[in-house]
Amino acid sequence: QTQAARVVGYFERWRTELPTIECLANATHSQVLRLWSGLGYNSRALRLHSLAKIIRDKYNGSLPDTYEQLLELPGVGPYTAAAVVAFAHNRPAPVVDVNIRRVIMHHFNIESSSISDRQLRALSLEIAPTNKTREWFGALMDYGALKQTARRTGIPKAGVSQSAFEGSDRQIRGWIVKQVLSNRGETIRLRDVQEYWHEKALSLGETHTTAIASVNARIWKIVNKLVSDGVVELLHEPSENEHYIRLPS
Repeated sequence: QTQAARVVGYFERWRTELPTIECLANATHSQVLRLWSGLGYNSRALRLHSLAKIIRDKYNGSLPDTYEQLLELPGVGPYTAAAVVAFAHNRPAPVVDVNIRRVIMHHFNIESSSISDRQLRALSLEIAPTNKTREWFGALMDYGALKQTARRTGIPKAGVSQSAFEGSDRQIRGWIVKQVLSNRGETIRLRDVQEYWHEKALSLGETHTTAIASVNARIWKIVNKLVSDGVVELLHEPSENEHYIRLPS
């Protein structure tokens, strides 16, 4: 999980430039990506952009306040929907983050392999008080973070730990997006991207032949994912036999 302190600066810049849902809905593709750049998973920024447009056009600029309606919005999953209902509206909702999950499992003596996420959400909703939902879940989060820690309870965190950032696909994705944004609408040549990361791979200890083969395949995979997510476009120039990357027109 990303520590809150690491995103404070991003949040403040976002709030300053896009203070309302309408401002976000009316923002440009590049503006949204620029403000998000450095947080990773740029497709999340685009889903948030799409969400703002839906709220503007369908809900008259106001965020829906029911769990079911929130789940219909792009980029909103069970946790986010439940958190909005519980913390913004102080109504019972199936809030389960990593700390609440651990507190519930430890209190009820539940093994990780014996309960699904759906069952955990149902149990979370069942035990939530009706009048103090906001305080209840805030307290459970603090209790799990400060007292019933993974070390103390022996309950490991759910999910898979991320690998090292240096030389990872995450680093390459972020670098490509930053290069495209810095070109202010101009294209960048795919071959230049590959050559840059060939050198990086060599500096990390790969042989020349291995670096070219592995990097070329990785760059194609990463760029195609960025294209499918709607983050960038990939253009082919037959006369030059070159491919170029740019922001969507």
